[in-house]
Amino acid sequence: MSTSSGNIYLMKIGVGAKMNKEEAERLLALLNDLGWEYQRMSTSGKVTLNEIYDMVGIEPMEDDRHLDVDYMMKKVEGKDD
Repeated sequence: MSTSSGNIYLMKIGVGAKMNKEEAERLLALLNDLGWEYQRMSTSGKVTLNEIYDMVGIEPMEDDRHLDVDYMMKKVEGKDD
């Protein structure tokens, strides 16, 4: 994400998608929270979530990593290695 005049622009979303810092942080937190539901999602839900993650610059979920609690905690806390 980049900042300009106090607004956050999500990297891969169009020019009209600007929001303030609090809104952008809330959106990213909600998207990360969805990661906790990954194992319950249908195949198409998983694909959709990963497409959204790709659009906003979040590392896509992987089937073999969604049960790794340490991995999920790092994602939620924004500490991806």
